[in-house]
Amino acid sequence: MPRWLGALGALGVLALAIACKRTSTNHAPASAAASGSAARRVARSADRQHVGAGAFDLVSTDDGAALVWAHAGASVSLTVLDELGAERRTEPAFAEPDDAGAATSSISEIAAAARGNELGIAWLEQTGDAARTRGLVRPLVENGSAAPAIIEIGPVLTPVSVPRGNLAITSSKDRFLVLSRGQKSECIDATQSDCVSFGFHRLDGAKASAQSLPLTVPLPCDQNSVSFAVAGSRWYYGVCSRATGKPITTLFSIQSDPEYARADRILEGCLPIGALSQGNDLLVIGDCGGERRGVRVRGGNAETSDLRVDRLDAVCDAGHPLIHQLGPGGLSLTLDAPRDRLEAFLPAEYAAPASRAVWTGQLLLVASLKNASITLKGYRCDSTLLREVPLAAPAR
Repeated sequence: MPRWLGALGALGVLALAIACKRTSTNHAPASAAASGSAARRVARSADRQHVGAGAFDLVSTDDGAALVWAHAGASVSLTVLDELGAERRTEPAFAEPDDAGAATSSISEIAAAARGNELGIAWLEQTGDAARTRGLVRPLVENGSAAPAIIEIGPVLTPVSVPRGNLAITSSKDRFLVLSRGQKSECIDATQSDCVSFGFHRLDGAKASAQSLPLTVPLPCDQNSVSFAVAGSRWYYGVCSRATGKPITTLFSIQSDPEYARADRILEGCLPIGALSQGNDLLVIGDCGGERRGVRVRGGNAETSDLRVDRLDAVCDAGHPLIHQLGPGGLSLTLDAPRDRLEAFLPAEYAAPASRAVWTGQLLLVASLKNASITLKGYRCDSTLLREVPLAAPAR
């Protein structure tokens, strides 16, 4: 493991810190979401235009999916969809008040995660040469309560990773946890330079609580600098650095009970584009000069192994989509329960670059950009084939 990312003993401390919910500095909420006259703007599905490549996300929920996107400056909208892709409602999630100042802000990256009836949203907001990470936690159901508070996570060093990779969010048990790019940092290794901090923050409704042991990364990758996933009781997070002259990802695995930690250097020369749990294993895919390569990270002290993903196909087995590699020794992933973050694991004909994809339990739902507008497509099993189907009419 490289010196610049600390020792495995430090990872064990981080696992303990998460398990015990230890917190440090709190950030007070900056403003109420969708306040002032900006709150009265009506969000519509037709507003899904002029969207940046990283400024939207699609996540699975207990009974469907949620699409989140940024538009019209620093504004975020939300569409709640049912299991068949029918729109239940579209509404503002956040809009900067009209008196927020003369400077024009924009949101370049959004990440979301669902937990029960709650949705956690984090975004990267830029104003001139400055950038910051913000977030909120809000209900997925209509309850007539006050707008959620905007959570200030922290300032971000520019230039940022594009179109994604500055932040990631996940949920587990009673928390939303954000891993976010921070500011310039002193390098741990004196031979390294241009180091940037990355920190964990727990979103607690109205504040962000910084978790212990931030990371210090020399020369973060220009794309997809960070990723985050949960497999069983184990937390995985990866950071991509180009300090050696080519991208390489260091993947950390932590577990609190029993206490366990490890780190693996994977996907040398590749940009990570997706991570997904399969049982207690983690599957990671990278873009290696236009070709996809995969790695399987097993629990315990087992070695990582290559995972072929260069010839993927999608079929149906017993009514469930099966994503598999053509030929031996490759990916075999059955979608038998709702899940998200599928886009990197789908054949190219289903998910174009920058897409986000989820399986709702009934439908493979894919959100893509076409001419900077978000399009939604659905695919269902028909015998052994996964076919595109019209999305259901909006629920009434």
